[in-house]
Order: sequence, then C-alpha cells, then structure tokens
Amino acid sequence: MNRCGVCSPSLFDNKIVTKIRHRRKGGSMLELIALLFGMLIGMVVIGWASLPAWAWILANFDICFTFVEEGTAKAVVRGKEFHKFLLQSKEMKFRERSWDIVPLRPDEQPEKRYWFERWSGARWVGLWPFFSIYNYKFKWTVAKQEEKDGKIVTTPDMRERTIGSIYIRDVVYYGKVESAETTDNTPVDVEYLLTVRVTNPYKALFRVHRWLEAVIDLTSQRGRQYIGTRSYKQLIAEEGDEQNSGFAGGIQALRGHLAKNFGVKFVYADIASVEFSGTTKKEYVEASTAAYLADAKAVAIVTEAKAEAKKIEIKGKAEANALKARMDQFQNNPDAAQATINGDVGKAMGLDKLVGAVIKGMKG
Repeated sequence: MNRCGVCSPSLFDNKIVTKIRHRRKGGSMLELIALLFGMLIGMVVIGWASLPAWAWILANFDICFTFVEEGTAKAVVRGKEFHKFLLQSKEMKFRERSWDIVPLRPDEQPEKRYWFERWSGARWVGLWPFFSIYNYKFKWTVAKQEEKDGKIVTTPDMRERTIGSIYIRDVVYYGKVESAETTDNTPVDVEYLLTVRVTNPYKALFRVHRWLEAVIDLTSQRGRQYIGTRSYKQLIAEEGDEQNSGFAGGIQALRGHLAKNFGVKFVYADIASVEFSGTTKKEYVEASTAAYLADAKAVAIVTEAKAEAKKIEIKGKAEANALKARMDQFQNNPDAAQATINGDVGKAMGLDKLVGAVIKGMKG
C-alpha cells in the first residue's frame, strides 16, 4: 500500500485531465488570435479595395479628399498655413520651385496620381482635420446680354460666393468706368469686358487681397486715362474692336505689373458700350439726336441736289446728242433740212392744225 498516494489511479487521472484542460485553453487563445488577425487582414483588404468608393464619398465634403475641376486649382492648407496646390489640367503643370503655371512639353506627361485617385476622380488632400481646402470669398461681375426694345443690351450680373478653387484658363469679367471725360469734354460711362488668366495662383490668392477686384480697379483707372485721350465718336468707333488695339492697347502697360505682382495675365479688353453719364445725360442724348437728324437732313438735301443736277446733266446730254444728229442729217440732205424748217415754221404759225382740219373735212 502506498501511503503517499502518488501513484494512485485517481491522482494520475486528475493530472491528465488538468493538462488536457490547459492545452484546450491555450488552443482557444491561439484560435482567437488567428481569428482576429484574419478579420484584420480582411478589413484591410476590403478597405483597400473600397478606397476609391470612400474617396469619392469623402471628396464631396472635402474631407481627406476633394474634387478638382478641369482647368482649375485648389489650395491646401495645414491649419492656417499654405501647404500645396492641387492642379487639374492635361496641358499645364507647375514650374519647379515656384507656383507658376506653364504648358507641358510634348514629351511630358501630366502629374502622376495614386491608383484610387485615378479610379475615383478624387484628389488626396491630407489627414483631416490637419489638412483642408482653402476657401475664400470671391466677388465678380459677368456681362449678360439681353434683348430690349429690339436691341441687344449688356447688363451686369454681380455675384459673390465662398469658393475653394481658382480658374487657370481664360475668363471674361465685366468692368465699368464711370463719369470719364473725353477730349471733347463729354462725360461718359464705358462698360468693358476684361479677359484674364491666372498664371500663379499663389500670388493671386496669398499676395493680394481679392485679386480680381484689384485687377478691375487698376484696369478702370488706366481705362479712364485712355478715355481722356479720345473723343466720343472715337470711343463709339472702338466698340467691338477685334484687333487688340484701341482700349485694349491703352491698358497694355499693366501687363507686366499684373503678371509680376498679382500672378495674372492680361489677355484682352474690349469696349462693350459707351453711354452719356451724369445728370445731363438726357440733354446730351437729345443734342446728339438733334445733331444726327441735322446731319441726316443735310445729307438728304445734298443727295437730292446732286440727283437733280445729274438729271439736268443727263437731259442736256440727250438734247445735245439729238441736235447733233439732226445737224448731221441736215448736212447730208439739204431738202430734208428745208422741209424740216418749213414744218417748224408752219407749226409755229398754226398751219399744221389748219391743214389737218382741211384734210379731215375732205375725208368727211
């Protein structure tokens, strides 16, 4: 008999059961870890595969991703500090170490994108909320053409919005110079259309306050100086000038200043309309109309006089030609000349009527 009971069957069985239980606990833990790891891998794979869909959804709210329209750029800020630009163009690129926009060379390709950017069309901004799109208030005026009293008139349409992009292509804006005096001391309001293109969005957004308003102010100031060198009729003649001269040529001096300081390229300027301004607008219109009517009447009188003179000239030439033909006939046939003279004399004395009456009576 074993007093210690070490080798008793019951104790031996208990040790075996305990070992089996420990093994089962260890196996369960490993299985749990493997399961969690597999789920993590699955989530990563599914998340990576669905990243374009998530990018598209988040881009609608400018969270981590954003959409950039073709021909525009968006500024990305880190907190309140400028970080980078996102450019969307198949023909343009940023010059190295600057934010100047230049054309792509024929052998160059547009900027490379991540695969999820190509699939979703969204652009990677950065980890939100540390990186975000720079939004700013933009105020501009466009020209709307409407038909009024049978004429096409240009009316300004002012707009103001908070936007997060900037155009890098040619855009036409509306401007107006008010109460400018011409060389003939006529006060006029000149509406013009200004075509510009942003060539350095960093300068336009971060070096000048409200770049478009500043450009319009400078253009209007230069335009006022140009108007002072032209008469009212000369300005009217320059409406719709397509030779990039006249009004556009008058503000060409701003080209270098705008490009260097504002990052904006001056493309073209065109006078849309010229109107009398001030409280005397009605009087100027009436005087101009009266002058126009007087000129038109004078032209009509001159035209009528010329027509009458032409008529007399033509009639005189016809009579001269007829007389010349008769003289040639008389010279070639003296008898016919005598008969003609006798006939003319008889007609003058009334004999032609008498002879006609006698002949008529004899026939009766």
